[in-house]
Amino acid sequence: MSDNRKMLNFRCPLDLLEAIDAVGRERYPAENENGCDRSKTLLELIQLGIHAIDRGDVLPVSKTSDVDEAITKLSQRLAEVENRLGKLKAA
Repeated sequence: MSDNRKMLNFRCPLDLLEAIDAVGRERYPAENENGCDRSKTLLELIQLGIHAIDRGDVLPVSKTSDVDEAITKLSQRLAEVENRLGKLKAA
């Protein structure tokens, strides 16, 4: 069976990595130093981000300063989604 995946390496700001791990610990817990499966977490977040862009919920960014602002907005939206999920689980 062939593997149709490629390795992707990138630099990630620490605060964003912490936010990714927080989501991962909730959705994909694992017994490792991060407490989550980062690959599964990142794949889900990227897929959700692409879907949001396709729907027009998130505008594409073109400048570095816009990227920081977009990350902040995405982090806020993720927090809102996590909050809603928590409420649904509690109900």
